Amino acid sequence: IYPLAFQGLPALGALHLQHNHLTNVPSQALHGLETLQLLDLSRNHFTQLSPRDLSDLNVSRIRISGNQDLVLINVAAFSDLPETRSIEIDGNGGLVYIDRRAFVGVERLERLSLRDNKLVALEPEVMLGLPQLKQLDLAGNPWQCGCHWQRLHNFMSIRRQHITVSNGSTITCSPPQSVSDNSLKPSLLLPNISS
Repeated sequence: IYPLAFQGLPALGALHLQHNHLTNVPSQALHGLETLQLLDLSRNHFTQLSPRDLSDLNVSRIRISGNQDLVLINVAAFSDLPETRSIEIDGNGGLVYIDRRAFVGVERLERLSLRDNKLVALEPEVMLGLPQLKQLDLAGNPWQCGCHWQRLHNFMSIRRQHITVSNGSTITCSPPQSVSDNSLKPSLLLPNISS
């Protein structure tokens, strides 16, 4: 997408860029959209979200779903997003890693959905810069419920913030066999979190 493609559209409310075979986030083209409520980058061909791919934007909601080639989200991929309240990173069939500092300057984020990816662990530091987070959807990932869950548990205990996890869904562990296919109630793992 040409860097000046959206110039002259400062009042644009929604930008749907899904199904465009994009391999990179059109970062330069997105700057200057001052009243954007929704940015949808679903079903493209991103392999990663690079540092500052989504930065310095005034957007309320970002959706990045169904990008089957997406494998990782790098440090500061989401940065300086003062108006962002919701980020949906769902159904990305190859997403296995989110850097612990992927969200920087997204202090007003209330809802983060990481549903139906291939995540096996989530570092608690991912949530350090998200003081307003109220809803975290983790369902549908092949979680390895061991040390990472304990670290997340400890972090949430210290934080003492009420966050709803997974919209009442259960979180299922993947192998080892001792915990495989065990459904975990998030409130049992993470105190001060309801399911």
